[in-house]
Amino acid sequence: MLTTTHLIGFGIEAGSLAPISDPFWPMVRLLIQPRAGDSVPTDYSGRHTLSGPVSLQTSLVPWSGAAAIEFDSDSDSLDPSGAMADFSHGTADPFCLEMVFRLTRPNPQPGQVLLDTRMPSLSEASLIVDIAFDNSNQIVITHTGGSLLRGGSLQQGVWHVLIYQVWHDGSQHRRLALDGTLIASEDGGNATMASSGRFRIGGNATPPHGATMNLGLTRVTAANRYGNGPYPVHSAFVPQN
Repeated sequence: MLTTTHLIGFGIEAGSLAPISDPFWPMVRLLIQPRAGDSVPTDYSGRHTLSGPVSLQTSLVPWSGAAAIEFDSDSDSLDPSGAMADFSHGTADPFCLEMVFRLTRPNPQPGQVLLDTRMPSLSEASLIVDIAFDNSNQIVITHTGGSLLRGGSLQQGVWHVLIYQVWHDGSQHRRLALDGTLIASEDGGNATMASSGRFRIGGNATPPHGATMNLGLTRVTAANRYGNGPYPVHSAFVPQN
């Protein structure tokens, strides 16, 4: 059974998925952390039901005893239903998104989406927080008003730890970190607001669709977990590949 030393900064035990020493556990709004023995992707926060054409696999996982959700085509997606207001941010409520993922396509298509909060209606396309990557394999975050965070370098076949945070202390702050390093930040500017009608991991409604990847963790917390750092680093995990 794993201990928290394998999940530094995550405050949960992969063996039992029980909150151990996480002071933010009451504010966790989504926890997708597949483990060996799961039959379907599950939200262990208990707040959402997950659906989508994805599968679980245990051959390429981020740490021992875990499983990973396989997105094996650019149309694969995972959609939570339930309390969709859990994913709204850009207001006075803090928001922290954590993802552990591994791109599996040798030549990923630029613009493929890791996470999409766009509403189906094109008239609401300005109310988005899309997390994708560009033709330089940099993480790109688009939000309301066209403001942008960009940085980092994604590699195929490598487990990455992505942190995206929004919080207020009189003005709005946004932070994007990859593998323990702050790669982009923005203070002030337009309010960032996610649509309350969609929170989709993977496949988008329009090309170039979603990222082909293995997903080891997605967690959303209504709290400022990390502020300006430090951030969880890749060496906090024990990859098997």
